[in-house]
Amino acid sequence: MPDKVANNTRIILAAIFLACILAYLPLFNNGFTNWDDPDQVLLNPDVHGLSFSAAKHIFSSFYVGMYQPVTMQVYAFIYAIFGEDPTAFHVFSLIIHLINVLLVFILVRYFSRQDHLALITAGLFALTPLQVESVAWVSALSNLLYTAFYLAGLCTYLFFLRKKKWLWLAITFLLFVSSVLSKPAAVTFPVMIYFMDLYYRRGYKVNTLLEKLPFLAVSIVIGMVIIGAREQAGHIIDISEHFNFAERVLLVVYALAFYIARLFVPTGLSAFHPYPDGGHLTLVYYIAPLIPLMILFLIWRLRAEPRRQTLVGMVFFLTAIAIVMEIIPVGMQVVKERYVYLPSVGLYYSFAVLLMFFCSGRKAASWLPGSIVMMLLLVFAFITFARTGVWHDSLSLWNDVLDKYPETSAAYINRGNTWLEMDELNHAVNDYSLALKYEPGAADAYLNRGLAYFRLKEQELALKDFNHAISLGIRDAETYNNRGLLRANLQDTQGAIADFDEAVLIDPAYTEAWINKGLVLANNKNYRQAFTAMSKAIGTDPSSARAYFWRGMVQYRMGLTVDACRDFRAAVSHGWPASQIPGGICE
Repeated sequence: MPDKVANNTRIILAAIFLACILAYLPLFNNGFTNWDDPDQVLLNPDVHGLSFSAAKHIFSSFYVGMYQPVTMQVYAFIYAIFGEDPTAFHVFSLIIHLINVLLVFILVRYFSRQDHLALITAGLFALTPLQVESVAWVSALSNLLYTAFYLAGLCTYLFFLRKKKWLWLAITFLLFVSSVLSKPAAVTFPVMIYFMDLYYRRGYKVNTLLEKLPFLAVSIVIGMVIIGAREQAGHIIDISEHFNFAERVLLVVYALAFYIARLFVPTGLSAFHPYPDGGHLTLVYYIAPLIPLMILFLIWRLRAEPRRQTLVGMVFFLTAIAIVMEIIPVGMQVVKERYVYLPSVGLYYSFAVLLMFFCSGRKAASWLPGSIVMMLLLVFAFITFARTGVWHDSLSLWNDVLDKYPETSAAYINRGNTWLEMDELNHAVNDYSLALKYEPGAADAYLNRGLAYFRLKEQELALKDFNHAISLGIRDAETYNNRGLLRANLQDTQGAIADFDEAVLIDPAYTEAWINKGLVLANNKNYRQAFTAMSKAIGTDPSSARAYFWRGMVQYRMGLTVDACRDFRAAVSHGWPASQIPGGICE
């Protein structure tokens, strides 16, 4: 088989590319989802224009609890060319995935000097359904980009080891920096290249260690930055009140076993895998350690080169995945399928080595490796096609999650948000209520149900939910502004003004809260204070037509006609309908 594969390498590699494109065909009809896509792309002004100031802000900001400036800049380039066309983002993701498939092939081929190992590894990497989340989710572009730079960096480091030219080490460092600025998970790169040193018997020489210092320094700095970003975003959670130390260890081992098992038997896949209900571990968590133990036993039983090569793949897998093993829990998911995107390369390489080892030297079994791999690829391709369709839109995504985990509060909240966007308000209320049934302390469910009630004109119910949300720790300007509007509608003037004041205390540049405060004051004939509030609104947003119009109305009521007309003209110049200007006063 190896000779035959070597003679047809290009054809087989082209076939893998074609199969990958076909498996991801539903991608071309997929849209955005409401899971981070609005925050990263659709509602993010930093990616809506290419400029030095925007780039500067991107490189000095966190987004959804991550520091990934290269990824955000790529979003900006795509947006500048194609706008909010989701197909453009999906096509770009697929292209990067195909580049990664090629890089996997090059890396394994250059490392092992065996085409068949490279083809098997690249084929399984290309089509495994666990990659769908990384490829089909616009917000997972960081996963694809950091992997591309990471794999390219490993290739150039191999060139450095074999050609001894320092230019290759410099290129490797640049690729590493690009990788870690695409996604901080790349901080494992220095460890990975050190293991490569050990494999090639470069030993523990001082020069070898000094080479790694710049890589290590960047990793430490980015590691500290991302811990701060996660804490600031509230992503680092404490699960100790639900699980004791031994159970938390089992959760980590379960995650490891899940990734290993699902890379070969991709069942029960979901965009969201919550922690066990009620903090109670089921039987599967206690038997999960058997999978890594069986792999250790298998490696122990191997001898010579097969053991060495299998260990290479497992070390790659464990090194790449170690940083995302939720030893410090981030978010409310026990596993995240996208985390296995890069680590899968190592596991599939070990599988390819073992497959060829057990079938080598047996004429009767010469057909077996190709048959096994072909069967796996066909099954993977069909499942990948189906899973890609799940990411069609927010509704299909969260329906799928709830099919797998029907008691997941976060999924009900996200589906409720989808209904809210579609103006299906009763469906939204129902989903938020189900979220609260399974998680009574879900502040977001109260907040969003309050918004739905507000739009349904159920003001008392909306106010009750806003109060619950705030009592549970929600503290943002928009929430207080919305509760202020509710209180104003319910004739609670003092309460409304207090909420608007709290909103601008949280965010002094929140224009709408200043305007709303001014309107409440004007309705109570406190025109001077209303004028001050409207002026604050204009100070925070000099292009706000609404602020100019209502300040004009306040001045009109104060008898300051000339000043009122000046504001009315400014409002019209910024887009306010001229038909709404009081007739005759500015002629």
